Amino acid sequence: MNKNLCVLKFGSDSIVSNSMTYEESISYFRKQIGDAISDFDEKMDFVIISSGAVKMGKSILGENISSQLSASVGQMKLMDFWKQVLGPMIGQVLVSYNSNIDFSNIGYTRFQKLIEDFHDKFIKQKQDQNTFNLLNDLLKNNITPIINFNDAVDKLELEALAVLQDNDRLFAYIVELLSILGDYEKIYGIIYTNTAFCISIDGYFCPIPQINIENISLENLLQNCDGSSSSGTGGMESKVQVAYGLCQDNALDSCLISDIKEGLKENLEFLQGDGRQTNSTKFTR
Repeated sequence: MNKNLCVLKFGSDSIVSNSMTYEESISYFRKQIGDAISDFDEKMDFVIISSGAVKMGKSILGENISSQLSASVGQMKLMDFWKQVLGPMIGQVLVSYNSNIDFSNIGYTRFQKLIEDFHDKFIKQKQDQNTFNLLNDLLKNNITPIINFNDAVDKLELEALAVLQDNDRLFAYIVELLSILGDYEKIYGIIYTNTAFCISIDGYFCPIPQINIENISLENLLQNCDGSSSSGTGGMESKVQVAYGLCQDNALDSCLISDIKEGLKENLEFLQGDGRQTNSTKFTR
């Protein structure tokens, strides 16, 4: 039987906390995330989408330094963070968003049009295949990919954040890529933020609130969204749109938008059927 896959996404505010020191955050993530990856690695592959380079860079250089320079310096510290959380078997993957995948079903037509002004089909097809090949090789060698935009070189990502909705779109790209080209039994997504929410294809799980994409529209769902992160641009609306679209597109079996306080082990048990209920302050019932 093929392995399952879990794609994890962490925003800047999850990585760089105002309430914890750098060392405290490492210890916290090691307990909440690193230990579970070690426990599950024989039956599940893990891919991590991680923001935080710009915010980490500014913590070193100061707030008045450009985002491009901050990303260059901060990306090194971001990888050091994950190395201390997961150990040495990690691989850096910096992506320029030039995908050939059609995202029109998940609300990406504006962004796709922006990209197509600069890149033809051949370049995008090659990038998709090269990105997948790298991810596949890393995972086959038991190396956890740590993925981020190549903000320090490709300024398009920094200049178009209002379109990209931070790394929520990168999360969608990686999930779609691994769903189309990969060979996994099931694919789960967990977007870590400051709330808790779940979307499933068949309504089998019992999230708070309970969502079945067959009987609730995205428009109705988005009316219940509120809040955004202090560093990112998408907020909860972006995350729900991405999670809903990926489940509707059958790229994900289910997607959990989770409070960072919830450990990965508990979230995986929930996604695989051991349901739990979690209060959410970002959604009405």
